[in-house]
Amino acid sequence: MKVNYRSILPKLGFWLIAVSLVSSTIRYYALETFRAESNRSLIAPAGQMLEPDEHKFTFSAVSDTGGRNAPIERILRQIRRSKSEFVLYLGDLVRYRNESHFRWITSELSEKLKRLNFYAVPGNHEITRKDGKIDYSLYSAIFGPTYYWFSYGNTLFIGLDSSESKIDNKQFEWLAGTLKHIRPLYKHCIVFTHVPPINPGRPGYKVLDDYSRTRLAEILPQGNVNLLLTGHVHNFQKSTFSGIPFYTLPASGQEIRSEIKKFGYVDIKINDDKIEKVKPRYVNGDDDVEFLENFASSVLVKESIHTFAVWTLSAGLLFLLAAAVLKLKKKG
Repeated sequence: MKVNYRSILPKLGFWLIAVSLVSSTIRYYALETFRAESNRSLIAPAGQMLEPDEHKFTFSAVSDTGGRNAPIERILRQIRRSKSEFVLYLGDLVRYRNESHFRWITSELSEKLKRLNFYAVPGNHEITRKDGKIDYSLYSAIFGPTYYWFSYGNTLFIGLDSSESKIDNKQFEWLAGTLKHIRPLYKHCIVFTHVPPINPGRPGYKVLDDYSRTRLAEILPQGNVNLLLTGHVHNFQKSTFSGIPFYTLPASGQEIRSEIKKFGYVDIKINDDKIEKVKPRYVNGDDDVEFLENFASSVLVKESIHTFAVWTLSAGLLFLLAAAVLKLKKKG
């Protein structure tokens, strides 16, 4: 059977060019859709003294969303209806570490926070690239410092960066200095971070390295820390660490690793004399997610789609050129 290249080549060329244009257009609109900045600042209030006269208040702590918009939306709606003054976020807000995905989830987040302020520390999802390299640039551009202190009323809050499952000496020196010089000014002190030093439910699983755990066990009691909050293990647990009340948080969108098959967070109530209550709250644990936005912000913006579009366009043009050459030969 003789193949009619003069007929096939133009059709194949036009088809490849069409595929290239469609791919480029989809990627362009995906990039433009998720290019917008968050409409409010999410920069941590490092070194700020907020509401100095407040001695009775409630705040909420959330962790491990993983880019699942529906659960965190329900959680924030529930928090907004409560008496919480602000939200501490303990890491793993996003699922993929790329600019478009960051912009999408933080834009959605800022829209749903409304009156609530949001103070974060990084998790491993915010700083680890697919090639395994560590990169803080996206996180820092949106949330600012990775470890810091601020105060609210009579309480000192210290956020630590444990996103690499370790804490370096520079940060430990800063922590010791903060506890020595700033801690005495406040009635209560709460430390929050992503990776726990211990995991009561599964010892040794998803915890800090031995050195960081040992140093933390030495420094926190010396600084009279009243409460330690962590995420990463996706399970609400109450325990003590080096004599300090210690809680791990439930997941707010990532895989649930507890007997309670619901997403959740905790409310913490402060009064004049003590940290009065740490109470878990839950929302429905179904796995719904804004699939299109998640897919578009993480997959459709990939550089590989641009490369594919360039190659298909080049191939299409070559096929058209070959068809033109064959046509000219026939006429000649």
